[in-house]
Amino acid sequence: MPRVVSTRTIAFDLERFDKDLRNIAHDRWKTLAQVARETGVDVSTIHKLALGCVPDGVSLAALCAWSGLDAGKYSVSEGDKRWDAVTKKVNYATRRSARLRNQRTDPNG
Repeated sequence: MPRVVSTRTIAFDLERFDKDLRNIAHDRWKTLAQVARETGVDVSTIHKLALGCVPDGVSLAALCAWSGLDAGKYSVSEGDKRWDAVTKKVNYATRRSARLRNQRTDPNG
């Protein structure tokens, strides 16, 4: 499922970040609960990455520091050759998030 966050000129590929973070945790023989304890990031925040939920800046920084991942690697600027592919994910994720928000607020849904 595509997971990307975007502004008008920058997109952040959450799907790739989540995949790489989980691979590093696996390589270090760590569960996500252990990653959470070691980083101070709530385990639900880590799990929500897979659902396309954007972590706050402090959580993202803590996860990058723990894993050694460079957040810039996942950022795509408008004009970058990956822009179209990444922003297609953004549009899908944005529509999906809006649909889920509407379902939660609809008393009949």
